[in-house]
This record gives sequence, C-alpha cells and structure tokens, in this order.
Amino acid sequence: MQTVAPFGIITACHAGDYFLAKATCASIRHYMPEIPVCVIVDGEFEIEELKKCYGVLELRVSDFSDSRLPSICKGTSRTKFAAIWESPFERFLCIDSDAVVIGDWQSILKETSWQFLALANPQAACPPGEAVDHYFFNREKLALFDPEFEWQNTAYFCAGAYAAQKACLDVEEFFKAVDFEASHPGTFQFADQGIFNYMVMKAASEGKLQLRVANRQYLVPDHSLSDSMRRFGPARQFVCQQELVPEVVHFCGQKPLIQNRKAYSALFTEFRLKHYRNLHGTGFVARIHAWTKILVEEWRVLRPRLARKLFPSRC
Repeated sequence: MQTVAPFGIITACHAGDYFLAKATCASIRHYMPEIPVCVIVDGEFEIEELKKCYGVLELRVSDFSDSRLPSICKGTSRTKFAAIWESPFERFLCIDSDAVVIGDWQSILKETSWQFLALANPQAACPPGEAVDHYFFNREKLALFDPEFEWQNTAYFCAGAYAAQKACLDVEEFFKAVDFEASHPGTFQFADQGIFNYMVMKAASEGKLQLRVANRQYLVPDHSLSDSMRRFGPARQFVCQQELVPEVVHFCGQKPLIQNRKAYSALFTEFRLKHYRNLHGTGFVARIHAWTKILVEEWRVLRPRLARKLFPSRC
C-alpha cells in the first residue's frame, strides 16, 4: 500500500478476533478523533462496521505489495510485523487487537528522534537465558544463524505493540530469518516476537536503526487482578479522564472477555461498549442492543469450549 499519511495507527485481525478489534478502534477514536487508522485483515471476511464507524483504511494480507509476504504472514501474528514494510503511514503505532490505547499518541508519532520505539521498561534487567529461550528465541540455534549476536545486552519487548518508521528494517533480513526458522524449527518463538526482537536489536547494535525504548505498554498478565482494578479504577470514569499519559494496555494471554473471571477485562469491556454506542447511539434501547451484541460475542467464544469439555469424543 502506498504511503497516504505522515502518521497513523495500525491494528491487525483475523475473523476470530474481529470483535476485539472493534474495541481497539473505539479506543483510538476516543482519544484521537482525527488520526488515520488502518486495519490489516487476515482472511476472507468484511470489516464494513469499522469502515462505517471510524473510516478505517483496509489492508488485506493478500494485497501486500511484496508478493512474498502473504504466504509467510497469513494466519500468524506476523501480519502486524509486515506493517513495517506495508504501512500506509510514514510513522505509525501498531497494536494487537487485544489491546487498547489510552491518551493521545500523536505528538510521539511526530517525533523524528527514533526509527523504532520499543514499548518496554528501559530500566528492566535483561531476562535470564531460560526466559529468553521461552519468550524470544533459542539461543543455541540462533548462534548457528548469527554467532555474533549478543543476546545479553538488549531491551526485550512484547511485540503486541510497537511504533516505527516505515521500512526501518531490511525486509531481506526478515526473509533470511524466516528461511532459517523453516530449516531449524524452534529458533524463534511466538511467530513474530522472536524474529522481531532479534531484528530490531541486531539492527540497532550495528548502527542501522535509531532505537528508543519507552515504558508505554501495560501488560495486563504481569499485574494482579486487584492491581489492574486499582490502576484503572471504574473503567467508565478512567476513560473519561483528560490528559492521560499515552500508553497501550495489552490484554495478552487470557483474552479480555467477561467470562474470564480471573483476568482483568473491565477497561476493554468499556471500549467494547463504546464501539456499539458509537454505532447505535446511547439511548436505553441502544444500550440493551450493545450488551446483547457483547453477550452474543461471548457465547460464540464459550460455545466451542463447552463442547470440547462436555463432549470431548466429538471434538
């Protein structure tokens, strides 16, 4: 896709998490009414609701300009990694569909002092080697691919949210890493996270990438339910606050569903409701309709789980 704006925000979704992307887009529009939004669509389903409500740009994986990317990215979280080369924005924030933004990110995206913004705690100590093997890449296998890479001196980040300048990484290096993974399975973890961290830190160490690290991603699983409830308070009141520090709240791990009683979801639920208020209004009937839609979405997730539990022989 051609560059159509100097900066914007991108999210990606497949059919199974499209209902989550509605809340993601609602959060973006709440804090940044005019910023361009692009949704990367992985699969053969329509996003007319998002187009109607938020005027989003649609970018389908099958329409990537680099014909090599669709087969590598389709059906994986690498779709959002492809935004590095396929973004319609020169500078952008890219977030998973199980995340929401708070605050106004526009001033950050306008900055030119970085090419890649890793959303992590710059003061955090490098994780132990076993954690690196589990969350990012197998160190022994990676040493076969790149024996000079120093994994100890890096600021590891969760790939569910990042900001970048378009084409700040070499796409050919990405294909080389993907090819190596194909012949050495288990080198990189979580489809995109391992390759992403490796490529960013490698390019930065070689002076090919202006890297900045900012503690602007709140990973919900890293905090207790009670801590998150205190952090965000009553969700409706929190959302209405002015001048919030820009941050991404990422509900990775357990999805932010009402049915997941042990996981914090109130803030995400508030943006799910806000989407339907944006779409249908705020009257009594509209509120009933919004809750009905959410309960139907929850049932669609719960139904196959119940089927597997009650009738395991049929699944």
